[in-house]
Amino acid sequence: MLLMTEAYGRVLVLGGIRSGKSEYAESLLSGAPAVTYLATGPSADDDAWAERIKAHAERRPAHWTTRETTDLAAELDSPAPLLVDDLGSWLTAAFDAVRWEQAPELGALVDAVAARRGPLVMVSPEVGLAVVPATESGRRFADALGTLNRRLAEVCDGVVLVVAGAPIWLKGTPPSASDLTRRIRTAPERTSARPGVLVTGTELGELPDPFDPLTLPLPDEEAREAARARLSTLDVSGAGLGRMAGQVALAAALQGTPTPSEFTDVRLVLLNSAADPKPARGEGAFPLLADRAGVRVEVAVMAADDVDPAKEDVLTAEQVEAAIDHGRTLATRAADSGADLLILGSTSDNGQAAAAVTALLTGAEPAALLATVALADGSVDDNAWMDRAAGVRDTLRRVRAGARDPRTLLAAFGGSELAVATGLVLGATARRTPVLIDGPLGVAAGLLARDIAGQTRHWLLLLDHGGHPTVKLAADVLGVYPVLDLKLGLGEGANALAALPMLQSSLSLAANLCTG
Repeated sequence: MLLMTEAYGRVLVLGGIRSGKSEYAESLLSGAPAVTYLATGPSADDDAWAERIKAHAERRPAHWTTRETTDLAAELDSPAPLLVDDLGSWLTAAFDAVRWEQAPELGALVDAVAARRGPLVMVSPEVGLAVVPATESGRRFADALGTLNRRLAEVCDGVVLVVAGAPIWLKGTPPSASDLTRRIRTAPERTSARPGVLVTGTELGELPDPFDPLTLPLPDEEAREAARARLSTLDVSGAGLGRMAGQVALAAALQGTPTPSEFTDVRLVLLNSAADPKPARGEGAFPLLADRAGVRVEVAVMAADDVDPAKEDVLTAEQVEAAIDHGRTLATRAADSGADLLILGSTSDNGQAAAAVTALLTGAEPAALLATVALADGSVDDNAWMDRAAGVRDTLRRVRAGARDPRTLLAAFGGSELAVATGLVLGATARRTPVLIDGPLGVAAGLLARDIAGQTRHWLLLLDHGGHPTVKLAADVLGVYPVLDLKLGLGEGANALAALPMLQSSLSLAANLCTG
C-alpha cells in the first residue's frame, strides 16, 4: 500500500558519503511548483565546503528557495514542500550548542516530523557509512545519529537507503512524481490568462499504472469538520455562505486542509465522439465558458459507437478495458501535470445509456429517467422521447437477465464514452483529484466507478443537476448534492463551467475572511 500519498509524503533518505543520497532526495520533489531547501551545514567560510554547497545549489531548480537553519522543528510548520539536507550537519550543530557535554534533545524534531502534513524529504547519513572520528565525541555522535534515524524512520511514511546511487526502499514504496506534491496548496494563481484547447486522439500511447481499488484514497473528514466549524465563525454581516458552505467543506476534505483555497488548475476533459469540430477550433459554448472561468480544455477525440444496444453488445471485453484505461490515462496525465480539479464534459447525448445504467443499478423506472426532447423552436418532441424510451426498454429487456457488474454493463450498452468517463473517475481518485460532473454521463460514470471502487464517489462534485431526471436521482444515490438549478441546455459540462466561478468565489471568501 502506498502510504506516502495518504500521509502527504514524509520520506527519510539514508546513505553514506558520496552515495548519491542528496541527488535522489532532490529528485523526489522535482515535480513540485516550489520547494524550500533547508540547508543545515555550516556557513561557507571553508573553501572546500563552499564548493560543495555551490555544486548542490547549481544542481537544484532555479525556482527553489534555499534557507540556512538549525531550528528544524520550527521550520517544519511551513506548508511548502521541504527538503532537509542534511540531518548529520544539524546534529553536529545541536551538539555544538550543548558543547558536546551531553546528547542533544531530539524529541522536538521527531514530534514536528510526525505532525507534518506537507511533503518533507530529509537526508541523513547512515551510521557506519559516514566519516566519524574514533573519539569519545565521535562515539556520542554515532549513538545520537543512530537514535535519530531510528526514531524518524518510525514516524516517516517512506525510508530509502541509497547505495552507489541506487535507491533501496526499506519502508513504503517509491512515489510517482505527483505523490509527494499533490495536495500542497499555494496562493491561488489565476488561470484565466492561460486557457486554451488541447486536442488528443484515441490512441494515447501510454497506460496508467495498475491500481488496487482497495487502496484508493478517501478525502480528509477531519478537515471537512474543521472547515465547517471555521465557517461558522466567519466575520460577516449576514448568515454566511449559505448552501455554498457545504461545497467549501467538501473542498476542505478534498484538499486536506480546514482552509481550502481556490482550485488553481482546472481542466475540462471534453469527450468528443460526435465529431464536433468547433471545440477543437476554440469555438462554441465550451471554449467560451472555459475562457471566462479560467479553465483549460482537453478535447478527447473518440470514434462513435455504431451498434444498436437493443440488439447486441456495443463493446467487447477488450474494448471496455482499453476505454477504461484511456480514461484513467487522461486523468493521470492531467493530475501529474498539475491539474487539481477535472470537469467531465461531452459533445454527445448520453441520456439513454445513462438512464439504462441508472435504472438497472437503482431499480428506477427507465422512462422516468429520460429528459424531454426539445426542438430548436422550444417545442417538445414527444415522438422522439417515445423512441428513446422504447430503445432503453428494449436494451434492458435484452440484458436484464445478465450480470450487472460495471464492465459487463459497459460492454452491453454503456459504450465507449461512458467507459472512458468511468476510467477518468477512477484515475482521478487514484491521484486525489476531484471531478466536477453535471450531466447524465457523469452520474452514470460515477455509479459504475462506485461499483468498481467505492471511494470514487467521495471525489465527485456536483454544483448543478440541470433539472435532468437521471442526474437528480443518481446524484442522490451517490451522495452529491447540487446548489444550483440553471437548466442550461448547452451540453454536458456547460453547467459546471457556468457554476465554477461561484465555487471559486466561495472558496476565496472562506479562505480570506476573518473569523470572529
